[in-house]
Amino acid sequence: MCGSVFGNLCMFNLKDKSKPLSTFRLLIRSPVKLFARLILFAMGFHYIPVTGRQCGKNKASVLVGNHVSFIETFYIGLLGASPVSKKENAEIPLFGALTSALQPILVDRLDPNSRKNVAKEICNRAQSKDWNQVVLFPEGTTTTGKALIQFKVGAFAPGEPVQPVLFFFGN
Repeated sequence: MCGSVFGNLCMFNLKDKSKPLSTFRLLIRSPVKLFARLILFAMGFHYIPVTGRQCGKNKASVLVGNHVSFIETFYIGLLGASPVSKKENAEIPLFGALTSALQPILVDRLDPNSRKNVAKEICNRAQSKDWNQVVLFPEGTTTTGKALIQFKVGAFAPGEPVQPVLFFFGN
C-alpha cells in the first residue's frame, strides 16, 4: 500500500513519460526499493543470497534473466532497472503504481505494432546514457526453469553489453 503511494507520487502529473525521470522524481521513487524488499519479506523471502553483483549502466545496459514466477518481478524493483512488461501489469491495483514508477517498456499484446515499438524503445534506452538499465526476460514468458526456450531478440538488438541474471528459488 505504502509503496503504491510513493509510486503514484513519483508519477503524479508527469506530462512526458517517454523521458527519464528528473532527479526530484527519482528521489521520491527511492523508497520503492524498500517496499519491493518488504513485499519479498512478507512472501517469506527473509534472506536473499546474491552471488556476484550488478554491473553499472556503463558496463551492461541490458539485464536478462529467466522468468520462473511472478516473484522475480519484485526483485526487479531492487535492481532499479526499467522492466519490459505486459501492459496489463501496469494496470493492476497497487502493484501497477510500483511498476509505473520503474518506467517500464510496456508490451500491448493486442496491438500488432507493439513488438516493433518495444524493440525500438529497448534500443533507444539501452544506447542512451540518461536511462536506467533495461531488464527483460528474453524467453518472453515464464518457464519451469529446467530448460531454455527460444529467446526473443529484443535484449540483443541494441548491440550493447548484456548482463545475465539467474533467478533460482530452492524447493
